Order: sequence, then C-alpha cells, then structure tokens
Amino acid sequence: MYKSEYALRRHLEAPLLREREEYLSHLSQKHLNTHRMMMYENCILFIINYFNLKDSDTSKITLEELERCRAKWLKSRPRSNGSDKSYRIARAKFTQISTSWLTWIGRLDDRYNDPQNIFNVIFTCSFFRCRFFTAPMYQERESYLSYLVSTGMCTAVVRVNATFQLHVIEYLRLNRPRKVSLEEIEKAAASWDRTSSKSTGKKRGNKDSKNQFLWTAKTWLSFCGCYSPAENNPSQYIFAESYLKWLMEECGYSTYTYDIRKVHLKSFFEYLKQQSVNLDSLSTSDIDAFIEREKSRNLSRASIAGLIATLRNFVDYAAQQGWCKQGLKDTILTTRTYKQETPPAYVTWDVVKQVIDTQDQETAVGIRNRAALLLMATYGLREYEVLNLKIRDIDWRNEKLHVKRAKSGREQYLPLVREVGDAIIKYLKEGRYNQTLDDHLFITTRAPYNKLNNSGLYWCVSAALKKVGATPLKYGPHTLRHSCATHLVNSGHTLKEVADLLGHQGLDTTRVYAKVNLTALRNVADMNWEVGL
Repeated sequence: MYKSEYALRRHLEAPLLREREEYLSHLSQKHLNTHRMMMYENCILFIINYFNLKDSDTSKITLEELERCRAKWLKSRPRSNGSDKSYRIARAKFTQISTSWLTWIGRLDDRYNDPQNIFNVIFTCSFFRCRFFTAPMYQERESYLSYLVSTGMCTAVVRVNATFQLHVIEYLRLNRPRKVSLEEIEKAAASWDRTSSKSTGKKRGNKDSKNQFLWTAKTWLSFCGCYSPAENNPSQYIFAESYLKWLMEECGYSTYTYDIRKVHLKSFFEYLKQQSVNLDSLSTSDIDAFIEREKSRNLSRASIAGLIATLRNFVDYAAQQGWCKQGLKDTILTTRTYKQETPPAYVTWDVVKQVIDTQDQETAVGIRNRAALLLMATYGLREYEVLNLKIRDIDWRNEKLHVKRAKSGREQYLPLVREVGDAIIKYLKEGRYNQTLDDHLFITTRAPYNKLNNSGLYWCVSAALKKVGATPLKYGPHTLRHSCATHLVNSGHTLKEVADLLGHQGLDTTRVYAKVNLTALRNVADMNWEVGL
C-alpha cells in the first residue's frame, strides 16, 4: 500500500503490527481497494496513538472514550468545502472502522457486542449504536426501551422511542436524572415544534412529531421517576386526600370504594372552588345546591344516594377534625331508595351458554374472552375481581382459584372447575403474550401488552350479549354475575350457598335473588289461600 519509505517505516514501527496485518488481510479478502485500505490503516494508527495502545496491554476501551477519540480525529480533518454531508460521512466512517478494529483485537467495550443489549437489538449501524450507548442517562433509557420490548412493541416503534429520548434529553438539557415539571416538557415540546432539520427531514409544525415528543417525555420520565405530574386538583382538596387516606389506612376500605369516593369529592371541591366557598364556612345550602346540580345530570337514585353517603361521611370526619361546622351530617337529607326495588339484570342460563359458545376460538381475542366470560358466569365474579386476577392466583396442583373480593377485600379460595381451567390453559398457550412482565391473567391482545381495563371487559360482555340478541336491563359484566346467582337459585341452591359463592358478607344482599326464584314463586302462586280462612 505504501511506496514512501517514511510512511512504510511509520506503519511498520507502530504497535500491534501483527494484528493490523491480519485485519488488513481480512479486509483485502472482501475486495477493498488500496485507497480504502489505506484509509482504514490511517484511522487505526490514529486510534493506537490516541489511546497509546501497546502489544502487551489488554484493557478495554469504553465507547465514551472512543467518542472523544472520534471528536479529536474530526477536528484534525477540516470539513471539505464546508460540506455537512462529507462531515457526517467521515464521522460515521470513523465509528465503523474503530469499532470493527477494536472488536477484532478484543479491546472494545463489552456492551457493543452484547446481543442482549437493547441498542444492539434495534440498531445495526455502528454509528447509531455508539451514539445511543454514549448519550446521557444510559441506564434510564436502556431500562425503559427494554420494558417497551417486554410489552410486545415492534422494533420500529422502539427505535422511534429511542430517537425521541435523545431529543428529550437535548431540549430539556438532561445530562443526569432530575425532576422535570409539566411546564418544562411543554416548553421543550414547543421549541422542538419550531425546529426543522434537512438532515433528518424534520419539518416545523408537525403535529404528530410534537405529540410523539410529549408522549415520550411524559411516559419515559415517569417510568424512571423523573416526572411526577401533579394532579389538577381543586383548592382545599388536601382535606379530601387526608380523608381518603384515613379510609384506607384506618378503616380498611377497598380500593374500589376509594376510587368512587375520590371522584365524588373531587367534583364536590371543584364546585366549592367555583362558588368561592371555604370548607370552614360550608353550610347545608351549599351541599344541597351541589346535590341538586348533580341530580340535573340525570343520575340514577342509587348514584345520588352513593354521592350523599360520601358527603355525609366526609363532613362527619371533617367536623371531628375541626375543618367545618358540627352537625352538618344530620342536615344532609338522603335520597329515598328501596331495598331490592328492582329485579337483578340477568339473562337465562341458555343465553349465557350461547354467549360463551359463540366466542371464536381461532383468534386470540375470542380465546381470551371465552376464558373471561366463563369465570364471570361460573363464579359470579365482579368486574374488578376478574381484571385483577393474577396468573399466580391459580393453584393448578390443588385445583383452586384464589380471589380477592373487590368490596370487602376478603380472600377466598374457589374450586377450579375443569371447563374454566381448560379455557384458561388454552388462553395461556394460544391467546396470551406470555413474554410480557405483567402478571395479570387477562391482558390486551395488541402491543403494548398491558392489563385489560374495565372498558375492554365491558366491550367483551356487551358485544357478546348483543351478538346472540339478548336484551337484558344492563349489558355490563355485572349481568353475568346476576345471571350466575339467578341460575343457582333456580337450580335449588340456598341463599346461603349463593352468598358464599358471590362473597356476600350477609344474606340481605343476596335476598334480592329470591325475586327470580321462579320455582319457589310458582309454588307460592299455586297455594290454596282459602284453606286457612
């Protein structure tokens, strides 16, 4: 390659001669021309001199050190004609040569050749791999991208998220983990929105690009604990937070009740804020006006009764804490409701069988839905009890199903019916993405594979009921719970047995199913009432 005696002596006297000869011979077998091989050798010689590499040394060179070496090499090569394109080509070429050469002699950072590392999975170009390895917040970025892969996201989507992580770091100036506010993120997104780049094809005012920036910033920074968005709570809501904490820690209420009362109180304090009413000056007329406003939204009497129960309990607690006037609780009039005034919304057991049998067992959605429907129909489980089931809740060896009741929080073990167990096994084998880290039994069928939510379960039940032409009073998952209880009562099971299965703590709640005990009601209707007169 070299005709000049000076150049030849310079390369022959440099360290690692044997390794360089073997590497260049390897390149010559790929039919590289002399000019390209000389470029490779000159880059290698620069690396040897920069790191002062010796024949006897076996230490590894980190990618961060290699980046600094590349920066110095680029400074020694002025841009030809000021061309950005030639500069980018030279930068990428040096990265390719340096990583290839150091890998050949076994001196490169182990991360670069780790096949399990997420950046080696989603990027093949050496320049991009080094770029993402050496950018700030490596651990935070790597763990988040690995999580996305575990949820089933495809490589292209993960790659987009990795790219936007670097944009977020640049525009938020995140050299290390720190707390970031929503205002900072929105300001950075606006700045990003005003930026255009010919090299990447990024245009100004691209709505999708800005939304991707916001989504990546919020989800990634939340994942690594750098972003905790403050809830948009009304003023004085701190009193509600103290009350809700007392409910959970002192009274042992379930998360289901906690969520409902949180919604009620947030709406109540938003109303107080609109009316400029402080809690210490709260009066009965203020509470009544709020209740009337809620009634105007066409809520059912049961919903209004639940709202009033929340308010009565809260003002009683607030009065004990000295936050409001004494005696307000007794002035709040409750909505008149009647126990068991309406029959339970149910469908016949034949319809339940049709609903289960019509699920397509050739698709992941149908396999999952059949297993969920069988659980609700067989055991009368509530919506939240099905959604919160974990894989570990199924004891296959002892054929038991562990259920934590949504309302009481009590734990209950139910016998695992064979048909239900077979449906779950089929779902785990053929319908569930089992590579996800989420332990919930029922997850979504599309990436990201997360826990199935209540709207998804509602759609599962309502669509199945409508498909078979059923017309119950309600189409939600609770219809199957009522259908299960109704079927058991009509099959001759006692109310105590039904209460035990449904997780009721007393028979008062279960007594409503006596209305649909058609066999017993028919016997009552057939009685000869004149005999006793």
